[in-house]
Parts: sequence; structure tokens; C-alpha cells
Amino acid sequence: MDEQKKATIWVGASEVAGDRRHLYLLFQKSDGSQTVVRGGPDTRAEGNDLANFAESTVLGSEKFGHIRVEAAPYIAPYEIGYRLKQDGNYEPVPLNQLDPSEPALARDAKGNIVKATVTAPDWPAPGERHERIVAWSGSDQELSTKLESALKAGDQINHAQLEYSPLHNNSNGVVSNLLKASGVQPVLPKNAQGETVNAPDFGEDLYQDVGAASVRSGYRFDGKQWFDADDRRIAPPTSGQPLVPQDPAAPSRGSSDGFKLSAQAPSPSDPMFAQIQDGVHRIDHSLNRVPDAASDRMTWSLYALAKEQDLERVDNVVLGQAGTRAAAGEYVFLVQGDPSTSVYHREQMRTADAVESSVEQSQARVQSAEQTRALAMTVEAQEQNQKQDAPRLQV
Repeated sequence: MDEQKKATIWVGASEVAGDRRHLYLLFQKSDGSQTVVRGGPDTRAEGNDLANFAESTVLGSEKFGHIRVEAAPYIAPYEIGYRLKQDGNYEPVPLNQLDPSEPALARDAKGNIVKATVTAPDWPAPGERHERIVAWSGSDQELSTKLESALKAGDQINHAQLEYSPLHNNSNGVVSNLLKASGVQPVLPKNAQGETVNAPDFGEDLYQDVGAASVRSGYRFDGKQWFDADDRRIAPPTSGQPLVPQDPAAPSRGSSDGFKLSAQAPSPSDPMFAQIQDGVHRIDHSLNRVPDAASDRMTWSLYALAKEQDLERVDNVVLGQAGTRAAAGEYVFLVQGDPSTSVYHREQMRTADAVESSVEQSQARVQSAEQTRALAMTVEAQEQNQKQDAPRLQV
């Protein structure tokens, strides 16, 4: 029985930029042989890496193509040569399996055998340290089933053509979703200081598109189920093909019975709503976007935030700049007053949350905030009346 409990699934992490990590999976059989499964972009962006990163995360430019999931034997680097086949093409062959005297081997101008080194995906470079943690252990048979489930989910991701983005929709999101597809609880390795590594997008759903300010939209995958933009269950999608609802009668996100208002409903007469809407549209224009349904959802989300925080007006709506703890555009801010003075107020929320929350959810928040405020005003008025009616001491 002990021999059957040696198969494991590892989560590996390698450094990519600063303290951020790229994750991958190792499916290891009891004999020690390993298969690496990982995600990454199918396009290598040309030009400056920092500029490409900014254009992808802030402007929503498709600099990195789509997510590509791949699997390969995880073995030490080895050298290959090239042997001429009968069809005129060369086939790669491990160097230790070749006879150096073979006339069919590819050679350079000096007669030397043309060689190349094959390195498995995510194999550590010399001196490179990877953090790893065991996410699961069991029998080889169980491991085979889990690997099959992960590869099936990977094929679905490849067919769906999900846009790759460095911060939202990346290899880390692939790892957590493949673990869920395999029935394994996602877990992160720890660094040398004993802290959980920083792996952006780990634990998040994978989306069809990543737009300006890293706003995600379209159909999505949570590791076990695909959903359309209205949160209805769909069959695994294929890019360019019509979506197939699993329950055509299921209500969409915009048809809630609790609130019949929708993104097309009349806007509130509150001037603060118009101030927020103008600010959101200014952001759209600065990013060369045409205001759309996502803009409406953001406007309502921010309006609900303003109501909850008792703002009297909104003078500006801005996206956050890159900092040590957040990427550019990761947060959106409401500003009341002049930031150059000490008399101003600022509230914030994650940009993705602002865009992904439905109009109905935000309208419910607005209604709740207004009811809370009305109740507070009623209580305050009653307290004032009680003070006025109280007997006064005569001096």
C-alpha cells in the first residue's frame, strides 16, 4: 500500500518579475517520472517588455496572443542531432542514439554534426531556484485520472482561444483552474522566508477577453464549468463558433426578478450619478474605448460605492497608477474635492469588481444604502425631538 501512495502533484513557481511568480504543475508517478503541464502566451511580443506589459494591462492591447496550455515529459536537458528522412525532411534524434558516422546526419560547413539542446518547459536554468509544494498525493492510477482531467481542461482552454494578459488571464490562472478540474484544492508554494509566493491571477476564473484596465469579459471558465457573459452555463466553447447554452431557459444576469431595472433603465436624476458617468466616459476616451455595457456597469458600481460612503459629489474618476502593491489600472478611484489641498475625500474599488458586478447588484446596493441613510436620519430626527420635548430646568 505504501508503494501506491507515492504519486504526487506538485505546484512549481519560478521568478518572472520582482517578487511575482510563474506557476506550473508537475504530475509525478511513483517511479519518479514527471510530466509538466503549464500555460503561457502563444505569441512572443516583440519590442520593449515593459511597454508591452503596460499596453496589455492598461490599454487592453492583444500583445501576447492567447493562452496556450501544453504538456511534456519533465526530463533533464539533452542534446539532439538531425537525421535526414526519405521525404527530404530532418528529424530530431537524441545524440546518444546516433552513430556519428551516419551519412544522413545534418552537418555544418566544417563537417561537424549540427547539435541542439532540448530543455523541458519550466526546467530550472543553472543557478535558478524554484519553489514547490505538494498539492496532492495518491496512487499512480489516481494520478493518471487527474492528469487526464487536467489535459482535457487544457484542450478546452486552447479551443476557447482565451486572451493572454500578464496580470489577469495568465499561467497562474491556468494552474489553479487545472487543479480544480483535477479535483485538487489549489495551493501556493512558500518562498525562502516562509511566505506564500505572489502569483497574480491564481484562483481566478479565465476569461475570453481582457480589455482596457485589465477588465475581463466574455465567456469564462472556473475549472469545472464554462459560463457565458450572462453567467449561464454553456458547453466548452470553440473560438468563432456559436455558444451552446446547457439550459436555454436559464435567465440571464440582466433578467433578475428582484430588480427589473437594467443597463438600459433610465439613469437616476441624482447629479452625482451623472458626475460619475462623465468620469467613466473620460476614462473610456483616454483609452480609445467607446462607452459600452461595461462602462454602464462600472458607473453603477461606483455610484453604489459613493452612496455607501456618503459622498456628496464626485469631482473626478481616475484609474490608479502602478505602485509597489498594485498594477496600473487595478483600482479605480472616486475623488471628492481637490487632491492638492487637505480637504478632499477619496474612495476606491478594484476595477475588475466595478466592471464585473451586474447593474442589478449595484442597484440593490444603492437601495440598501439609501434605506440605511433614511433610517439614520429618522433616528436622528427622533433624538432631536426628544431633546426639544424634555423638561428644562428653571433657574
